[in-house]
Amino acid sequence: MISFALHFRTSYGILSSLYLLLLTACQTRPPSFEGREISRTIIRAKGPDAIEGEKKVLSIISSKPKTFYSTQKVQTDIIHLYESAGFKDVRIEPKFKGEKVDLIINVQTRERAGPSLFVGNSVFSDQRLGKITKLNAKNWADPIARESACRRIEQYYVSHGYPRTKVSVSTNRYPDSDHFHFCFVIEEGTFQGKP
Repeated sequence: MISFALHFRTSYGILSSLYLLLLTACQTRPPSFEGREISRTIIRAKGPDAIEGEKKVLSIISSKPKTFYSTQKVQTDIIHLYESAGFKDVRIEPKFKGEKVDLIINVQTRERAGPSLFVGNSVFSDQRLGKITKLNAKNWADPIARESACRRIEQYYVSHGYPRTKVSVSTNRYPDSDHFHFCFVIEEGTFQGKP
């Protein structure tokens, strides 16, 4: 009886070890996209400027057909699309197509902006202040660029004798539209003389 129990335990131990070994061997790792040739790039743009968005994507990305897939290159493409093309959402999804890879690029374009307005300025014209902001079609939606524009306006006022000038930005959406505009709110302060 003891030898049967010992034999059963040993057999059970061997069987469980074999089972674990087979289970580990049968687990397959998902195939990697890395280094495979990109067969085509499919761009799906949504938003106000979808057609222009598709053209922008093609002009910016480096992951194009007949090049080789690289995770690092795709991540760089995503960063460039966010920063330089003004997209608010970017998703790149690789899919196998035989031995090659299709890249599906989904982008959401930013809403269009109307003119920048200035409120509270009596010393300098809107046109003059507009040049000082250095905002353009590529960076108008960037909060850091808008904050920098506020600081440039303040510095301009300070250099012309208004040291207590404060500038902030208000964003307003036009009713029933996807357009919005920025309003620079300026508190000029009093003239103290040129520094």
